[in-house]
Amino acid sequence: MVRFRDSWRSFALLVVMLAAALVLAAACGDDDDESDGGPTTTQGDGGSPTQSSGEVEIDVGGGQTVTLDASEPLSIAYFVVGTSNSYLQANVDAAKAAAAEIGATIDVFDAEFTPEKQLNQVENALESGKYNAFVFQPVSGPQACDLISKDAPDKGILVSINIAQLCDRGFETGEELWQPGTLNYVGSTTTLEYYQAWAEQIASENPGPQKVLFVVGPEGNVPVEAAKRAMQAVADENPDFEVTVVHTDYTSADGLAKTQNYLQANDDVTIVATNYAELTKGALTALDEASLGSVKVYDYGGDPSVLDAIRSGKVVMTTPYYPASAATESIMSLYDALQGKPIERVIPEVPGAQVFITADNVDTFEPEY
Repeated sequence: MVRFRDSWRSFALLVVMLAAALVLAAACGDDDDESDGGPTTTQGDGGSPTQSSGEVEIDVGGGQTVTLDASEPLSIAYFVVGTSNSYLQANVDAAKAAAAEIGATIDVFDAEFTPEKQLNQVENALESGKYNAFVFQPVSGPQACDLISKDAPDKGILVSINIAQLCDRGFETGEELWQPGTLNYVGSTTTLEYYQAWAEQIASENPGPQKVLFVVGPEGNVPVEAAKRAMQAVADENPDFEVTVVHTDYTSADGLAKTQNYLQANDDVTIVATNYAELTKGALTALDEASLGSVKVYDYGGDPSVLDAIRSGKVVMTTPYYPASAATESIMSLYDALQGKPIERVIPEVPGAQVFITADNVDTFEPEY
């Protein structure tokens, strides 16, 4: 179950998740087109907690501060890497719900996994003068580094980094995941440390020679590169653990196609691992069609379809993503900073030890997407 740092967070999460469910239901009938890079806007209903008054100077590290008027509501630009899968949809829905709870406005910018498009979106938002806060998921952390950690605070914009790391922080651990110039980094399950623990668990469960297909998202994406580095580190420590990586666009259709292509020449594969549930669904279909039911499958993310596959024995193990909690924590940390409260520089979306979901505990876990 998801846990927060104190009772207020627990109550807030319950409210936010219920509101997110309503937003998601309403979205089923929404035919707005975000493909042009423009934002979708959500306006708070005015029922926010009481704002403080006066200016608040917020330390963002690196000798920089951002000064905000605490009597004014937050106007948030939410930059997401994409909205094409259930993980990201859950993340966006929770962000909109959290913004509504604090009386903030929020515009969502979909980068469609394209660094250049995201950079253009950020530049336009900076020039607009419309926003006093960003929540930013980097498609490419290094490319966006100066815009987000230097230009944004220079323009009086407070930034929370969400899920993927900024600048060259993608392979760091602990406090080093945070980039000075921003308020904080919210995330833990897309870090090198998390991915490596998962990969080590797979290797420990499968001693001896193994031929591993690792199906991942787009090349250059920060969490994807961290996942690849973690899996390679485990392979380097275990010479019999042979790993081949294939990239996809994070859809089940591409996961199916790329797995099929690999299996045509490699029917001796023993393990298929993925870093997202949609890819796991595609891989399972490919294995079924190739009559390779003996291949062990390991997922990263843990959506309901994967949990069902664990129950049926088609997937051995997963470790969960928490997209709704990550969005909620970023939005709430911006609000807390506006109230003058101290903010942790690195906030895991769910504090505590990493969880591995298997047949033994699958019925006690509730997914967030």
